[in-house]
Amino acid sequence: MGDTSKSPIVGAPKIEFYDDQEFCANLLMTITETVPLRILRSETSGAGTGLFVTEDVEYGTEIYRSEPQVMCVDDDKKALVCDHCFAFANSVLHSDGRFRRQEDPGLTMMACNGCKVTFYCSKACQKKAWRKHHKYECALLGQYTELTALTRVLYRLIEIHKHKLTSNNFRASMFKLQNNFIQHLKSANAKSIWDASEHATLVTKTTLDPIRVVDLYGMVCTRCESQKQVYLKRFPESIEQIAINQGRLVKILNGALVSDEWDDFYVNSPAIIKQAFSDGKWPEYLQPWPTLQAKQASLHEKAGCPLEALPITLRRCLTMEWRFGDVWVKTLSDLTQVLAVILTLPRKDQPYGNSGFPTEPELWDVLHGYLQEMYVISKKVYGLNAGFTKAIHKWYLESTDCENLAFFRTAVFAERFRFAQSKLLLWAGVDRHRGITLS
Repeated sequence: MGDTSKSPIVGAPKIEFYDDQEFCANLLMTITETVPLRILRSETSGAGTGLFVTEDVEYGTEIYRSEPQVMCVDDDKKALVCDHCFAFANSVLHSDGRFRRQEDPGLTMMACNGCKVTFYCSKACQKKAWRKHHKYECALLGQYTELTALTRVLYRLIEIHKHKLTSNNFRASMFKLQNNFIQHLKSANAKSIWDASEHATLVTKTTLDPIRVVDLYGMVCTRCESQKQVYLKRFPESIEQIAINQGRLVKILNGALVSDEWDDFYVNSPAIIKQAFSDGKWPEYLQPWPTLQAKQASLHEKAGCPLEALPITLRRCLTMEWRFGDVWVKTLSDLTQVLAVILTLPRKDQPYGNSGFPTEPELWDVLHGYLQEMYVISKKVYGLNAGFTKAIHKWYLESTDCENLAFFRTAVFAERFRFAQSKLLLWAGVDRHRGITLS
């Protein structure tokens, strides 16, 4: 066996990461900071080192930018995602920066001629990937075509290290990094519960609004904590019963979503709901109802009936109580897309003025207001330069009079939007107080 005395693993000095501030400073040079950062000892006992801001930052502030040294496409997405630029064949974004339209063709991925394991969206990406790392791994991937993503990314990392394709700072830091995840868990069996959860697949994600939060992780999430307190006050005597029946509803809804057979759900759900709520009405804001509404709206859209989808999508969107994060952006995006379809309906199918429905200019005001709000939230969630944020901004600009863009940020437009939105919500049977107030 060779001499390992100089190995970065075996021979590394026994010094805590945060004590080597010169090394920490060099490591921070590999990222682009937008606020001052420091690498320091974590205040969580036994949790090692943490990255800390040195001043208060507002919600949505970009802290830093960094590119991973090594990446790999998931096993079930290999044929759909470019292994170099990570473009997704079925992405909602078009290559020119706008949202993809229904008539736009998807990206065509081409497999590597050698290994047939990696896929690329263009010859240019294939050549770049070859020069960057694929020439070192292609033969082995072709020999072992069923390697998991974890194995492939580790092999890629080994080859990158072997051929010294990264900086000395990165190679040194890679061997100093530690996994202190277990230190954050509250109890000894929390790790096994966490591991088991990774194998559980739910179509309905009840974690979006937990009726009861089980504290496995020893760090406070302010969103989960605030949700928990609201539900405890709202349902002080029946929280356990609601949680049990929520789980039952999720189970039968998952079965319906997977099999597309809905008889069992519609037959059994009323009795389950009755056990939780004596009036037989499940709150629209509480999962799994938002997931059910999303499915119902989707079926109407696929059938070419956007007017039937609109009130369902409005209720689903505006009954959300926690209006931040990517879930809020996605829900708002679904709503704006339904509005956009209605605004492009043939003249004979247009609903303007019927049964209290807004006029065409009023509906445009609603769409402009929602796009404006979605852009503001997306900047905070994804960042100003994210493709999704840019696509929203592009759509917003294209749908407005660019020469009069400043008008849409005035109090006059805000009032016009408020009136148009109230009219739309009255038509849809949604409480107008649930409407969106422009930021």
